Amino acid sequence: MNETAGLARVLSAIVILATTLSSVQLPVAAAQGKDGINRKLNAETGKVSFIGPESGRSLTFSEAMGLLPGASRPGDPAMVLAKHFAPEFGIHDASKELSVMKTEHPGNGRVTVRYQQKYQGIPVMGGELIVNTNDNGDLYSINGEASPNLSLSTQPAIDAAQAKQIALEAMAKWNEKTTEDFVATEPELWIFDESLLQPSIRPVELVWRMDVTSANNSLPIRELMLINAQTGNPDFHFNQIDTAWNLKGSAGLIDNPDPTPTALPTETPIATETPIPTPTTHGKDSSSVFSASSSGEATVLSGTPRYVDVATGNDSNPCTQAAPCASIQKA
Repeated sequence: MNETAGLARVLSAIVILATTLSSVQLPVAAAQGKDGINRKLNAETGKVSFIGPESGRSLTFSEAMGLLPGASRPGDPAMVLAKHFAPEFGIHDASKELSVMKTEHPGNGRVTVRYQQKYQGIPVMGGELIVNTNDNGDLYSINGEASPNLSLSTQPAIDAAQAKQIALEAMAKWNEKTTEDFVATEPELWIFDESLLQPSIRPVELVWRMDVTSANNSLPIRELMLINAQTGNPDFHFNQIDTAWNLKGSAGLIDNPDPTPTALPTETPIATETPIPTPTTHGKDSSSVFSASSSGEATVLSGTPRYVDVATGNDSNPCTQAAPCASIQKA
């Protein structure tokens, strides 16, 4: 009887110990580190913004995907990797939410594919993924940002013609001109999530996007205009030209109507004293590139011109007019 009771106590202790161990959770960081991948988070969205090897230049396709060694080469390496990691960036269905913007082949079998995030077929401003791989599907890096958990109507309350007129009237008011002094590109529907461009808790919006420029090139303006497609408000705009124009006298005669941008090194950013265009949502542009003195003479700002085009630019570009950057932050 004593032996039976002792055995029962031992078995009971084993059950308690097993139950206790099963309730212990390993740290998340330790679990993530086992796949050999380094991740960086976007503080605004809480989602991943960069993925790359913890050590070395690349991970094999099998290592990156968590497969057995020797897994067969994928037919579309970049998209396979994008589909696998896109949920960490906030994209649930890469096949529906990502479309190819640009594909580059730098050499040595390398492949760089830039994807545009879309929501119900409408592009998301600043929502992009860049996949760096090769013909074998090895992972060099994936970087970018996406607007997660999108849920909004994609049916505009105002049409493109109304949006264009609102943009022209706003530009005329801000610059003390008439609507005939400006021209606008054809408006296109975009999704605008301000947190992808700068710290913000502003709700995601459906907008009409267009560029507004001076009709006769008399002003250094290429204004990116976002008109709220539901309310018609010019909610976001900034001048995409950051360069010095030499203006003399109150008549505004242009000495240098076609400024030539200076290329910047592509590897190491260089600080500059020239202010870059600052986005504004308060109905007043804060991106002037010259200031008037008390005598009426314009004060030219010195510095290196930078160009930003969020639709076709690339942050690996030198931010020149021919090769603009994609983000204000990079410029």
